[in-house]
Amino acid sequence: MAKTKIHHLDLNQLGNAEYLCFAQQVASLISSAKALHVAESVVTSYKANIAKMSCAASPLSENGCIAIRTKMDDQYEDITATVDAFSILQPSQEITDFISRLNKLVDRTRKACRRHITRKYVE
Repeated sequence: MAKTKIHHLDLNQLGNAEYLCFAQQVASLISSAKALHVAESVVTSYKANIAKMSCAASPLSENGCIAIRTKMDDQYEDITATVDAFSILQPSQEITDFISRLNKLVDRTRKACRRHITRKYVE
């Protein structure tokens, strides 16, 4: 069985609103932390930070979101690294489905960013 790698996305390229949207979609992909072998506390904290960022990003203040984004980057890395490791150690349908859906989200986000950047420079 060929292992599917999680696609990489440079989260620093995303503005606060894009980052928040991406994080919300990632959180919605996690049907069960246990099934993905991710610590429940990491998933709970990730979702709590999404709520904090929603409040901090309302006027899209850069300073209010930097600390939250740093924590969320670490949590995202923890989630994806754990899923990636268990996709090798104990593959399951839940893990395969999560990786597939996450890769589609990463690809859509990349394309949206490229379109946004292209439009920005064309205008």
